[in-house]
Order: sequence, then structure tokens, then C-alpha cells
Amino acid sequence: MNLFYLFVGLSGILITLLAFNVSRVRIKGKVRHGDGDNEILKIAIGAHSNSLEHIIPFALMIFVLQEQSTNYLVMQIMVFSFLIIRFLHAVGMIFSVMRIWRITAVLSILLSSVASILILVNLMK
Repeated sequence: MNLFYLFVGLSGILITLLAFNVSRVRIKGKVRHGDGDNEILKIAIGAHSNSLEHIIPFALMIFVLQEQSTNYLVMQIMVFSFLIIRFLHAVGMIFSVMRIWRITAVLSILLSSVASILILVNLMK
């Protein structure tokens, strides 16, 4: 199974759901452009943009790791962990659950750091 394709497909679903949430809040709040100083819309936009900020670079890292023939089990753990973490992060942001929000933010950064280090270690082989 191609983990990069799976990651992009599942991440695309998450990003689309978050975009749908932004549209839903815009329609409900009758806000055409920007955030209309609507706190719920600001949160929805933040959750959507934050997911893009983390998912796109991680997808590139997964692609490189796959091209470097990184251990499949290691990559599976990283991909599924990252997807779960990003889902929980979005939930934490949208529902203002600060503990989930903070923990998943740290875990996202840690996984991205591990992926980056693995890429560099693989280069030295």
C-alpha cells in the first residue's frame, strides 16, 4: 500500500471537512468575506488553516521517507498517528478543549521533527 497516497487522501477528507465547517459557520453567521468579527468563524478558519500548515509539510516528508525506503511499519505508525493527532487537534480547536489542543500541537511538532530527522539520517546511509 502506498502510504503517501493514503495520507494525502485521508488528509484531504479532513481538510475538506474543516473547509465545510468554515462555510457552514459563514452561512449561519451571514459573513461573506473575512471573519466578520465572528468568534466562532475565527475558530473555524483557524482550525482549517492550522491543518493546512501542518499537513502539507508532513505530506512532503512522508513522500520523501517513502522514496528513501524507510521502514514500512515506522511510516505506518507515523502516518496514522499524525492523522489521529491532527483530527484531535481540529476537534480541540473547534470545541475549545485547551488540553487536547495543546497536547496535539506538541505531538504534531514532535512527529514532524522525527520525520525531518529520519530524512536526514537516511541521507547519511
